[in-house]
Amino acid sequence: MLNNYRYPIALFLVSFIFFLTGILLRTMHLPVGDFMTICMVIFQVISIIWLMILFFKFSYPTIFFLAGFVLFLVGLVFKIQHWVGGQLIVCGMIAVQIIAIAWLIFSLLKDKAEA
Repeated sequence: MLNNYRYPIALFLVSFIFFLTGILLRTMHLPVGDFMTICMVIFQVISIIWLMILFFKFSYPTIFFLAGFVLFLVGLVFKIQHWVGGQLIVCGMIAVQIIAIAWLIFSLLKDKAEA
């Protein structure tokens, strides 16, 4: 069972180390710092979603909502850092969360009607 978690945990830890390196390069105003930080945030989001799928065995609307929430937080980081696309990510993820909540309510009502 522990073997299933090896790769997402390794991906998260390696991307976290490179994320900290990217932040350090960004504070020194080196050009590769922005790109490295953005890529590592994306890899961390992928590893977190991968771990949620393996560990919790959620239904699809719940995974959709949690992925939207994590990416919403990434959009907030983009807005705080004044990077391009922050507003687009935040608005898009709010729409994704609304769709996921509607999907979850619909699936719960459908399951209750079938029972």
